[in-house]
Amino acid sequence: MTKAGGGATAAAIAGAFAAVACAGHLATVVVSAGRPAYPDSLRARGVEGRVVVQVVVDSTGQAEPGTATVLQSTHPGFNQAAIDFVNAARFRPARSHGRAVPAMVTVPIDFKVDRRSASGVFSVNQVDQPPALISAERAVYPAGLAGTRGDVQVLMETVIDTNGRAEPGSVRVLSTPARVFAAPATAFVLGARFSPGQIGGRKVRVLMTVVVPFTSR
Repeated sequence: MTKAGGGATAAAIAGAFAAVACAGHLATVVVSAGRPAYPDSLRARGVEGRVVVQVVVDSTGQAEPGTATVLQSTHPGFNQAAIDFVNAARFRPARSHGRAVPAMVTVPIDFKVDRRSASGVFSVNQVDQPPALISAERAVYPAGLAGTRGDVQVLMETVIDTNGRAEPGSVRVLSTPARVFAAPATAFVLGARFSPGQIGGRKVRVLMTVVVPFTSR
């Protein structure tokens, strides 16, 4: 069990359990809170998870400092964000016999990657199954470089549509050893076939990078 900023005091914990045990107790609930901060490194990798935090909520509806502890977590990278969320939240205090009392509560916090896209185009980190190259013609080596041939790669970016083809207006060069490779690399991407990206079994448009190899053989 991971503690945040020290453990709960014995008096606070004892009081919380006593409040929960009282007849006529009304449960504590969250009444206002911001969104938990999603760790950037986990969001970028599409990692989702859940953290269950236990905390003592005082009679004013605030988390008592130092009482938040992680009971369950699917990834330790979410723990601090979950604890910060609980500490900043406001609760409706528990009540016993009409009086606000401290209470020990558990708060589940889910971290879900927002897979909605205003443009309808998703990144490879947002989809369950990214596009994959199925077939393509060999990239044509620029004729003007016949005397200086060598194996090179051009890095392209494009949106793959739901039919597994590159959208013409989306193709652009990210990296190339010489500008003369841009046109044949673009032709390679436009002529290639891909398996479409998917989210939950549904085909979606995906922005991805494509490595175009040029070989001297």
